[in-house]
Amino acid sequence: MGDDCVAKDTSKKTKVENPKLNENPRYMTYLHPGFNFGVYDRNNLPGIDQLLTFLVEARAYGMHHIRDENGENFINWYNVVKEGTSFLGAMEIEMSRGLYHRSVRSSNLEVKVSLRHVGRTSMVMDAQLFFPGDAMPVVTQVYRLVLIDTASRKPAVLPRWFRERFEGKGTMENVPFVVEKFERPARTFVHSVEVFWLDTDCNNHTNFTIYPKFALYALHHALFLKSKSSGDRHNKGDESSFRFSESQRNLLGSDLSAVDGMSEEIVKWGLKNVKINFINECKQGDTVLTHIWTPDKDKFLIKCSIEKPDGTRLCQIVLEYFGPSSRL
Repeated sequence: MGDDCVAKDTSKKTKVENPKLNENPRYMTYLHPGFNFGVYDRNNLPGIDQLLTFLVEARAYGMHHIRDENGENFINWYNVVKEGTSFLGAMEIEMSRGLYHRSVRSSNLEVKVSLRHVGRTSMVMDAQLFFPGDAMPVVTQVYRLVLIDTASRKPAVLPRWFRERFEGKGTMENVPFVVEKFERPARTFVHSVEVFWLDTDCNNHTNFTIYPKFALYALHHALFLKSKSSGDRHNKGDESSFRFSESQRNLLGSDLSAVDGMSEEIVKWGLKNVKINFINECKQGDTVLTHIWTPDKDKFLIKCSIEKPDGTRLCQIVLEYFGPSSRL
């Protein structure tokens, strides 16, 4: 399952300007430095895992340091989790074409963090990044934070003081946030990885930014194998490693045709939308199988089910890419 604990250690690394806080509905805005080169991947595009880390850092300062007229933090979430912890239950990230513009690297960005809704065991928030003065965000992230009992690892009821203070103050109180689960087909491309220490966090389980990385590992490995098997001269590589990979693929029942319709060219058009459901935990030393497939070759979609070898679902992800009409 996902979590938000990486935010706790980042507040001193960020300088923000012109903070503003609104009480009802509850939101805050401030200027934040733009992207650095660490956000970009091999295709010179913002990587989804790096973007998630950037969004955590961008909102962490406001969550810790922007205070209301009573001197209280924007949202007292860290008082809520003093005796427990919180996991990310689900999220959606919507990206505009502006995200891929080079000016993101040199411009400050306006951050808007909003409380959408407070429920019984969770709250829904969103974080948006804007070019200063623009009305349309370059990125919007919506996410559900769930209070977790550390002993049972099950959802716990939010404290009454928190609910009394923030219930009804959300920006989208009557709009439910749902990321639908889905069933995995029999035919998928399967990629196996082991969870390493560096993949884990302060809750001793896999960090939420790692799951989309598992999905991208699988996708790019599938595209590599496709180009390799077609004789691409740029992907010569180690033949013994390639044969080993092929034998492992056969053992897992992996089928490259499950990702027909997806290509490196489409990947370079950039991600448009990412939906993630965090379902169960996995920890250091666990083997994780990432199943990916293209449900509709005309929709530029990759669906992903991340599972344990016994079939226990850990996380489900949908990656949607821009089409050719939106080419950079």
